[in-house]
Amino acid sequence: MKNTIRILSSVTILAMMFSLTGCYYDEVVENSTTNQNVSFANDIQPLFNANCVACHPSLSDPDLTEGNSYNFIRVIDPALVVPGDANGSELYQRLTGVGNIMPPSGSLSNADIKLVEDWINQGALNN
Repeated sequence: MKNTIRILSSVTILAMMFSLTGCYYDEVVENSTTNQNVSFANDIQPLFNANCVACHPSLSDPDLTEGNSYNFIRVIDPALVVPGDANGSELYQRLTGVGNIMPPSGSLSNADIKLVEDWINQGALNN
């Protein structure tokens, strides 16, 4: 009887130890773009080309075509991108579903939205 109680106690203690430990998959994985410098020419304009230019071609409002987009979003309509403040930028708000979501065909991937957020928060440089 004592052996049975000892075994049950040991099994109970082991079960409690396993239930209180974290799971390997609970680990938070940081987004790889967080510390990466985002380039307008290499990262943001290609997103515009692939997802935005069909509805925002040259001479439209906003003009997101290559060679015109940066000037438009920073000079002609500065509310679209507020350097250092993605949450205060209309472009970022639209990508995340505030107001009319852009693009209307469906949201960009989380990774692409994160690139835009990082670019804006890094100062929205024309690099």
